[in-house]
Amino acid sequence: MPLKKMSLNEELGDSAAHFFKSGNIIRADGYQELTDLRRVLPKNLKVEYDLWYDMDDDKRVHGYVYTDFMNMFLYVRPADTKRTYEVALNAAEAPITEEGEYLFSKIAENKDKYALPKSHKKHDFVVFMAGTNIWSKITTAEKLDNAIEQGAYLKPHPLTAAPMLGHLKSRFPADRILKPKTSGYELLEQADIVGCFTNSEMGLSALARGKSPFLFNETDKQYTFSAIYNAISVDGRPQKDKFLSLLSSKESGLIPLHAKNPQEYSDGFFDLFAGQNKDD
Repeated sequence: MPLKKMSLNEELGDSAAHFFKSGNIIRADGYQELTDLRRVLPKNLKVEYDLWYDMDDDKRVHGYVYTDFMNMFLYVRPADTKRTYEVALNAAEAPITEEGEYLFSKIAENKDKYALPKSHKKHDFVVFMAGTNIWSKITTAEKLDNAIEQGAYLKPHPLTAAPMLGHLKSRFPADRILKPKTSGYELLEQADIVGCFTNSEMGLSALARGKSPFLFNETDKQYTFSAIYNAISVDGRPQKDKFLSLLSSKESGLIPLHAKNPQEYSDGFFDLFAGQNKDD
């Protein structure tokens, strides 16, 4: 197989960017519509895909980052932890709308981002693990030990590297480690108890499916969805009503594929920072 060239401009839908992020695991069909949603992002601002940097500047926003979320949202954040958390906290207090409730119901239909085989086995308690690149930063092994004692199975991220998988099998009972390349959403549907970390969409998907997810790390550290979990959680447990509020807000940074007018959500978010952008 010929080597792929690295992408010079990484963005959602770029085949080289996805190849170097996911290796031999291919994206599932059906995300082209989400890729097309990039049209609502502003062309005059620096909005970069699937990375993170933190510019702590009270006067200026130095750029924005975005990632795809649940195959049905773009999630945009200022490249500033403080502002990211403020946006989410304010959005989680917004009035709940019919569209917010509709988007919540659509989340319950979400499927795997990657093309993964079915599990064929039901597990009552599943903890969805962080990926290799942040596992040691985000994970407290003792919490996983306690979960395993209560019957939990650990589901490694689909992109877990072989050495990390070996480490998991040596650190925890090997029969409690599920195959990484197994459908996470099928396991999620069948589980009664769901655990996850704040880098993962799985806890929010579980919430939309009527489950009460447990978070296995603190919400005050900056990972992909930490601000959302922090904003909607009470005593460490994500709350349905707060998530409904956040989905109802047009200023949350979540740009929904299934909204009547996704452009309103993009404009609502970026208007928050009018006059604060580096090049304004």
